[in-house]
Amino acid sequence: MKFNIAVIGCGGVSSMHFEGFARHSDRVEVVAVCDPFEGNRAQAQQKYGVAQGFATVEELIAGADFTVAVVCTPTNVREAVVAQLAAAGKHILVEKPFASSLEEGERMVEECEKNGVLLAVDQNFRYHFPFHLAKQQIAEGTVGNVTAIHLQHMHFRQDTGWRTREKRHTLEIMGVHWLDGFRWILGSEGKSVSAQMRHSSIIDCVGETDLSAQVAFENGTFATYIDSFSSLIPRCEALIIGDKGTLRLDYGGMELYDHSGAPQPAQKWVNSFGGDGKPDSAFECLEQLFLAIESGEQPSNGGRDNIKTLTLMEAAYLSSESGYTIPLEGGQL
Repeated sequence: MKFNIAVIGCGGVSSMHFEGFARHSDRVEVVAVCDPFEGNRAQAQQKYGVAQGFATVEELIAGADFTVAVVCTPTNVREAVVAQLAAAGKHILVEKPFASSLEEGERMVEECEKNGVLLAVDQNFRYHFPFHLAKQQIAEGTVGNVTAIHLQHMHFRQDTGWRTREKRHTLEIMGVHWLDGFRWILGSEGKSVSAQMRHSSIIDCVGETDLSAQVAFENGTFATYIDSFSSLIPRCEALIIGDKGTLRLDYGGMELYDHSGAPQPAQKWVNSFGGDGKPDSAFECLEQLFLAIESGEQPSNGGRDNIKTLTLMEAAYLSSESGYTIPLEGGQL
């Protein structure tokens, strides 16, 4: 089945989605774009061959024939956009984080459920970072019981535009990827969260630039996560430590180290979604929504599921502000 879709928000992140659509033309046709800035609309239409362009969501709904909307707007306007689309009966894939707060996310999920439409979230780092490879090996018992996850993500990143004016920065931009990845590969929800965050004057933004967080999961695993947007030494690596082996992940792939004592990995996997495969990682999230529409089931990356990821993010901010560990029950505050 091929789906007609509309893209709302033609800023920077939309290019990743457009490139993904072009690689999967058997499944998708972009029939319209929507952006309040004429320059953004015109550029997207010209570059990607989209016939229709609209300045407002109201005009889009009235003038275009589409089944699914891909929402790439700034986070702080997504709730209103999603409400309009849901009321019009459109299924929705929304960029992450799909809401600026837990309460906002819950309202968006409820609005979609009330109107009988599916809401999915572009948690593309489930694939762009090889969490999908780790999830499979954990499920197959390759590393045994997972004791701990340690992830470091550090680089120098200076954003521009609306992101620099938001009170929440590094955790909301990148941390939501890592927190989602942890709970997805473990199949377990958070039990408690503690975090510390700081702002470095070297980065021009309002929110935090550096953070350290630890999540205890209900299955007994704990995850330690360090992130920096101000580090002049780049690093991105995750270790997943089990009682039968350890997995090392980076964007390019994954390695397994076992108890043989050999200095070289016992097995290696290449991540086809890494590097130039990033647009495919975003399309995979859209494909999960397509499959759900076709089957009548909820998408694996659905909004209701993603509330649990937002909960971890919200708990981390609360912990940093209060200085306390934040307890969770059933993955909820």
